[in-house]
Amino acid sequence: MKTLDASLIRQSASSGLSRLLNDNPEAALGHYDELRSGPNRLRPLWQQFSNLTGEAQIAQFAEHDKAIQKAIRHHAISYNVYQDQASVSRAWSLNPVPFLISESDWRHIADAMAQRAALLNQILIDVYSEQRLLKEGLLPAALLQAHPGYLRSMCGVKPLRDLFLPIIAFDIARGPEGQWWVVSQRCQSPSGLGYMLENRHLIAKLFPQAFKGMGIRHLESSYRQLLLDLTRLAAPIAEGEPPRLVLLTSGPWSETYFEHAYLAAYLGLPLVQGADLIAQGDKLYLKTLQGLQRVHGLLRRIDDAFLDPLELRPDSTLGIPGLIQVLREQGVVMANAPGSGFLESPAIQGFLPAIAQALLGETLKMPSLHSWWCGESAALDAIAPLLRTQVVKSSYTGSNVQEFEPIIALHLSKQELAALRERIRQRPEQYTAQTYLPFSQTLTWQPEGFRPKTALVRVFAIADMKSSWQLVPGGMTRIANVDPHVVSIAKGGSTLDTWVQTSKQDAQQAEWSFLPSMEPRLRPVSSRSAEHLFWLGRYSERAEHLSRFAKALLVMSSAEDAIPMVFAKAMTTLASAQALVDRDTPGLSQSPAIFARSLMAKLSDPAACSLEYCLSAIETNLRATRDLFPVDHLRLLNSMREGLKQLDGTLMGSLGGLDELSLQLAALSGLQSDRMTRDLTWRVLVIGRSLERLTALSETLQHLGCEPVLRASHAYETLLNLFDSLITYRVRYQGNYTPAALIELLIHDVTNPRAIAAVIAQTVEAIGWLPKPSAALVAKQQELACAKPAELGLPALGAWAAQCKERGRAISDLITAQYFAHMQAFRTAI
Repeated sequence: MKTLDASLIRQSASSGLSRLLNDNPEAALGHYDELRSGPNRLRPLWQQFSNLTGEAQIAQFAEHDKAIQKAIRHHAISYNVYQDQASVSRAWSLNPVPFLISESDWRHIADAMAQRAALLNQILIDVYSEQRLLKEGLLPAALLQAHPGYLRSMCGVKPLRDLFLPIIAFDIARGPEGQWWVVSQRCQSPSGLGYMLENRHLIAKLFPQAFKGMGIRHLESSYRQLLLDLTRLAAPIAEGEPPRLVLLTSGPWSETYFEHAYLAAYLGLPLVQGADLIAQGDKLYLKTLQGLQRVHGLLRRIDDAFLDPLELRPDSTLGIPGLIQVLREQGVVMANAPGSGFLESPAIQGFLPAIAQALLGETLKMPSLHSWWCGESAALDAIAPLLRTQVVKSSYTGSNVQEFEPIIALHLSKQELAALRERIRQRPEQYTAQTYLPFSQTLTWQPEGFRPKTALVRVFAIADMKSSWQLVPGGMTRIANVDPHVVSIAKGGSTLDTWVQTSKQDAQQAEWSFLPSMEPRLRPVSSRSAEHLFWLGRYSERAEHLSRFAKALLVMSSAEDAIPMVFAKAMTTLASAQALVDRDTPGLSQSPAIFARSLMAKLSDPAACSLEYCLSAIETNLRATRDLFPVDHLRLLNSMREGLKQLDGTLMGSLGGLDELSLQLAALSGLQSDRMTRDLTWRVLVIGRSLERLTALSETLQHLGCEPVLRASHAYETLLNLFDSLITYRVRYQGNYTPAALIELLIHDVTNPRAIAAVIAQTVEAIGWLPKPSAALVAKQQELACAKPAELGLPALGAWAAQCKERGRAISDLITAQYFAHMQAFRTAI
């Protein structure tokens, strides 16, 4: 039996090899082929992958691709592309084929990148202190001082342990001869760490046998090590307290905001924006509901220029005024420190070999692309005859005025090449020439089958406490899907999970065994996050109420029997008050058909207070606090938006769409009540929901809870349905509709979560959770607590409900004024 099994495995592996060789064309001429080592011969890693994967898996790549795309939609993984006018947020692109790196290749890459990371950090130490490189002519002053990434404000600033660059990203590629080259480096706020981890979680599930059998390195311990090292780095300034770290984002409109939120949630760090922080003297603080809390470490995802409007770009609304001064005083640890933008210039690459000898006494272990800064006359003269073989890039990356897309001279006509020469002659310092390198091509899956695509690998070096850098054992490989010469996600490229092989047994356990435990702590809630949570609660509740009310109105408008005048007028007035119809819309009694058409059109109108507006507000507030919620919330929201499209202007379509939407909103409410820790985050959201429920139900009672209206047929059922209490009433009272029973269930019964007394009790309790409420807020809280009626009849019900509604609105205003008002100036400025 064992012999037969082995025979079947060999047969499957052989079929897998044949499929990979036959179905995948060879790499383009001049490109290194990552898959093949010769005609009809796979490279060892790919042969091993094929053996472990087998014919069945290789034949299912189309299904794998569909599964990946479905998972990306469900996880709401996105990459915002500003150039795309049709859609701001684009789904992340991930190919189901991994990129494979051998153990020996990785050892070389890791050593070379660790050396280069140390070199770049030493360059920053020098240029912002002694400036030996400038004095000795190893780095042209004209290049450095003209670059927008060189920050004069950082001169004399000395980060803790002289560590400017805790995290560095390197883009590397394999040339035609199989040699690895450094293409570029990202030093300010390198992106990709979050996407890389998410890629791994998705791809490893597709090929578990290959992943385990090939001994692929795990990624997770590197992230924990990053967190531990930043915590240790910040410990000296924490004065005996556990250091508090935060992740600084530019906000939901950042192109990589998904990654910011994902990393913050994965690392357990508060996701904050510039307005959440305040610099005071030599300290940085987070504005929370509990007051100012000291921040000791900043993992930032904002480019240098926007970090401090006091000393850098004065028009920046993303940064923290006074942050550079806090850095001067060594009052905060930052990954990464400002001032490294000039290192991202391609012009720097040409000077690194000599700088490495001067600062490290070493030769670079991996070469950069051959680079010539045209601002040096000797370099310009040397490169002029060779311009046709070069890629011309901007010397001043990060400059809105001087930056341009790389130009591959080989693709230019004679006239275009001549025009380029003239532009370089006029402003040579703005241009850098690099030798054109055809990157290697690797196996990918495309709609038409297996195809080779140009690949560029991004790897990440993380500093440890020993003044050295370790590579995360993997990477984010990007491939060119459209133009084989342009590898860019923004221009339609895709990504691959990067697998690094190791011969070590049980690699993950070995990597985790040296990591000590960390002290648990409660997550602080910033004032900005609290405001978003508050309104997330309010709009979630409002959407539920509006969908329920809209359905009741549509059912009434299609009723065969005439609607009593007083009941129709009350429902029309309430619908107008809650913005479900315009004020000049003919009422239910005048023209039910016109009323229904106006209502159905209004539901999808993006104007304020419509159902569409509520869903947009839920999305805005949910994305702004994405790090606080599981992905299920966004998946539900996407389903809601799809459900809203069913509101097609027909009665049956709208009723069906509202049914589906009500179900999804109920699921959202369940997630918020049952899947969130009962901390201040949840409590603020509950306050929002409670106040919205109080005002909506009070307003409903105000208009419908009077004797003339309740005499109308179906009025009791409608009111009970709007309170979501119809079934409970029928069970208790068997359809015996009396004012006393109605008042007991909808007003007094604290076991009914929709009864006004229960809502008041929850609201009063929720307000008590807020830290240090103002005297005015406490007074309103007490007023609301006293609003529970001992005896109440129908004649007084409307006035009492109106009073409850106004008290709820007053409390909302007081909470906003005390806890959220300081955020308004920031929001207005944006």
